Amino acid sequence: MSEHQPRLRRSTRQAAKIPTASVAPAPGAAANSATGNNSSPLSKAKRKGQVLVDQEKWIRSLLQDPKSIITSIDISDVFNASVWSMLSEESCSDLKQLLPPTAFVGYRPRLGHDHPAAQADMDVDPIDGAGLMTGEVDDLGLFTDPHFLSAARTFQDHLFSNWLSDAHQEKVAKFEADLRSGSLAVRWKDEQWLEDNPPIQPEADTGANILGRTASWDLTLAGGATQIKLATLVENGIVRVGDVLAYRRVFASTNLIIEKDVLVDSIHPSTRAVTVLAVLGPDKDLPEGLVARENAGAPTDPTTLRSMTISSPSMLESALLDMDGRLDKGHRPNGNAWKCFSVWRWRTAPGSGGDGEIANGRGGRDNHGTLFYLRGNHYHEGPHD
Repeated sequence: MSEHQPRLRRSTRQAAKIPTASVAPAPGAAANSATGNNSSPLSKAKRKGQVLVDQEKWIRSLLQDPKSIITSIDISDVFNASVWSMLSEESCSDLKQLLPPTAFVGYRPRLGHDHPAAQADMDVDPIDGAGLMTGEVDDLGLFTDPHFLSAARTFQDHLFSNWLSDAHQEKVAKFEADLRSGSLAVRWKDEQWLEDNPPIQPEADTGANILGRTASWDLTLAGGATQIKLATLVENGIVRVGDVLAYRRVFASTNLIIEKDVLVDSIHPSTRAVTVLAVLGPDKDLPEGLVARENAGAPTDPTTLRSMTISSPSMLESALLDMDGRLDKGHRPNGNAWKCFSVWRWRTAPGSGGDGEIANGRGGRDNHGTLFYLRGNHYHEGPHD
């Protein structure tokens, strides 16, 4: 060795140590302990200070406990090509099911059928993920890919934040169930939003207010928007087939709250009259199968549902109160039915494959506001003659 060549030194860094799971003792170990024969491997392990760990509990703690050692190590020391090459074929085959198609040798990027650059006459082949998962993994490129390492470190963050524990998963499941049922929707938030974003109310006696575009705000008055009919909202796509119109009104004289949902089933092409479906009796909710996105357009049960064709919110309100049957016509006060109906709609159009299935509302729909608000908004944003 040249005298000018530096001496190589052994690294003093110690790798992180993970507790090893011990093998469960044989059935005869307890008998040997009772007779005083302590020469079993179990007793030797105890004398050497080894910790006995239940394997299933250890794995669960390793992958779910926020204090797991995985949260404090360099994840690339665990996920790398060297470790992959040491795994058995069976283990590799199981892990391949978790890898994306880009992780395999021979992957070729293709345009999806919904990509804007995909032409109608272009031959777009779907990605054969099942075929790729039986091939070889590009271990040299996969485990050093920034996207893979970022995902692995995100897993560490989620583990440290206790997001992978059974208790947190139960909370997530309950939260998603409440979202689907609409029980998390808080009415006062919608009312507060309307107060913060009221429609513009045109002022009289000024020539600048011909179009109704002033800074005067009034949430309770409809103003010039009263000239807009339900057919106008339908014609402009503000009310569509598949929407749920949620009715809610408090009758103070009888201390009664009546709520009822209706589904927009069809729209007449010339008159713009709306045909809706509602449940007979005082029940509020529509059948879950009727409001689900995948069941749009499915046949209905005439024994439990009633079809009505209406042309105004007041006409629909009167029909719903008749169906409910708890309030006599003599006790029905005059009021603005436009304020009693809110429009609930999917975030994306049916069949587009969006992520609106888990959202506030009926069958995965979101609240778009009351008909009163939508009418006023359309009036003040649209042109007027």
